[in-house]
Amino acid sequence: MSQERDLHRALLRPAVIYTLRAAGFHSTKPTVLDTLTDLAERYLSLLASTTAAYTASSPLPREANLTDVRLALTDCGAIRPVAASAAEEAWAERLRGPAQPDLPRKQQEEDKADLRGVRDFIQWFDGPQFAEARRIAGMPVPSGDDFLCALRKKFAKTGDESRLVGTVLGREMEKKEEGEQRPPDILVSEWRPKNGGDAVPS
Repeated sequence: MSQERDLHRALLRPAVIYTLRAAGFHSTKPTVLDTLTDLAERYLSLLASTTAAYTASSPLPREANLTDVRLALTDCGAIRPVAASAAEEAWAERLRGPAQPDLPRKQQEEDKADLRGVRDFIQWFDGPQFAEARRIAGMPVPSGDDFLCALRKKFAKTGDESRLVGTVLGREMEKKEEGEQRPPDILVSEWRPKNGGDAVPS
């Protein structure tokens, strides 16, 4: 267990270094770095255990889903909790009086408000802070095209799509016609050395 934990800490350490560099800290003492790495390790462990606890509290056996992760992120303070969740607002509406005809529309608005923290968290990844962290870490800036689209465009420009024939990116291979001749199959046991070791069929 100790070796596994040391490995995880060693893998987490560069991420903490690059996060510090993105925040403007270009040097630090090793003890400070170890402390921050330990804090990050404990935080990720807390986040994982909280997600597992929300998954285990479900009445049906299932795998963790986005709702469990969102609740864990809210509990751990990564995203801001909204004033009241959609379920709490629906319960308050029921207690106030008779149901109103536009309750489904209100429910949709409340559900959108419930995901406000998640949307803010996703926007952080699209924002300038995360872009700066990626730049400092030496990671490529994501472009609109993925690897396969870029590869396909590259071969489309050169006009050499023959390398892609028979793959997912290219067209299908042309089937051989029935009349084509192919050499007969020869077994390895039918080959024998002749005149200085050259192998020829008998």
